[in-house]
Amino acid sequence: MVKVLLLNPPVRHLPGEARHASPPLGLAYIGASLEAQQIPVRIIDAVTLGYDVKHDYAPDVTGIGATPEMISDAVRDFAPDLIGISCLFTMSSCIAYSFAQHFRQLCPQAKIVFGGTHATVMARDLVREAFCDFVVRGEGERAMIQLAESLDGRRAMSDVNGLTWLNSDQEVVDNPQLFIEDIDSLPRPARHLLDMESYIKIGRMQGGAYSQKARATTLITSRGCPAKCVFCAIHSVWGRKFRGHSPEYVLAELEDLKKTYGITHLLFEDDNLTYDPVRSTHIFQGMIEARMDFTWDTPNGVALWRLDEPLIRLMKAAGCNRLFIAIESGVQDTLFKLVRKPLRLDQAEALIAVCRSLRLPTTAFFVIGFPGETVAAITESLAYAERLPTNTVAIMIATPYPGTPLYDQCVKMGYLVKDFDVNRLYTRVGQISTPDFTPELLFRLITRTQVRRAWRFPLSTGGRLFRKCVEDPRALITFLGRRFLTPLRKPRS
Repeated sequence: MVKVLLLNPPVRHLPGEARHASPPLGLAYIGASLEAQQIPVRIIDAVTLGYDVKHDYAPDVTGIGATPEMISDAVRDFAPDLIGISCLFTMSSCIAYSFAQHFRQLCPQAKIVFGGTHATVMARDLVREAFCDFVVRGEGERAMIQLAESLDGRRAMSDVNGLTWLNSDQEVVDNPQLFIEDIDSLPRPARHLLDMESYIKIGRMQGGAYSQKARATTLITSRGCPAKCVFCAIHSVWGRKFRGHSPEYVLAELEDLKKTYGITHLLFEDDNLTYDPVRSTHIFQGMIEARMDFTWDTPNGVALWRLDEPLIRLMKAAGCNRLFIAIESGVQDTLFKLVRKPLRLDQAEALIAVCRSLRLPTTAFFVIGFPGETVAAITESLAYAERLPTNTVAIMIATPYPGTPLYDQCVKMGYLVKDFDVNRLYTRVGQISTPDFTPELLFRLITRTQVRRAWRFPLSTGGRLFRKCVEDPRALITFLGRRFLTPLRKPRS
């Protein structure tokens, strides 16, 4: 029988950011599905195995986690027939590729398959690389079972859902990609294949608002996003149709997290936790009735246009201790026409007022620098962010990730910067330049806004600086330099 090794590569280290380690839930879901079919599987998380290790994989690309050489013995001892490598983010893709190249030499008999958002949108290019045999596009639970069966001679390669591969003529083949309609049919993530205590001990997961003393973990209760935001590629993995676990499934998972791992804080990583108000109401009411006593937050934000005051009050009662809200722009026309987000600003303002009345902290996400956005519109949006009475705001630069409408638009219009580099695709580095703005202008506008907001809301700023100091004093120094020591001259357009 085929033995499957699943790898979570090191995370990309960005200057000024604290290190973090989150359980690779996607791999845990796949692991559970393989186990249910009695397929031998092991997960190696390079991040927790080498959390104190920094290694350069390319110019200006540093990974945090065990190097390929550090896990070689474990891989060789397991002797996998199929190695699955998670490749979620474009800016970290070269790290995943380095591991694949190493495994190709270490285990030449093993087949190598990639999965994740970046792998999905780049599947046709990736499968032509010497270190890659297959790419699973989208959800991997059913596909990895079918691929193992195919390698065992029990299924045709053409019958593996969402698989991209090369046929005997070296032609790229894209098998049809079907989404799992009933996600309750999936077993709960195989967290027992992970060293859960290591994540809890590290106490720093991406996003989230919790004390390092809390026993925290992540979970995902739904898939699919009906919104059509131009900068997002998640639809390529999970589709546009919202598919949620039933409240019974979610509550059973929460009970297990509490009893098995002693979890006290939850990070709901859904893109649309509250998209179905009836479902979410049953979940939150169930948490209250069962007296689960979790605190929790929503680091990826919530679908604000699906919220109302009663639901927010229920969320607060169920333990929500911070609400992350994706507003994106303070200009209504920009939201509707450029971002394509179905959010009304007056609705957002009313809900933020509800949160303030409940003393529920909020963080608002903003994005600037879309093609067609004028300097006047950007300035107006930032002025809105400056005065918005949330506890904090996070202002990002529109990033043209492959697989998004934004990327396609920038390629078509010639708006990618001359030194465009996929290794620099993250939201603090501008990679778009239009007749209206340059990346340098956007950075100066953001810096000026954040300094002004710091003076407007000194208590919130002080609290944020204190949290950063506790998390990582070195990151705080970089943060202060970037935010407050940059010249505050009036930007030129």
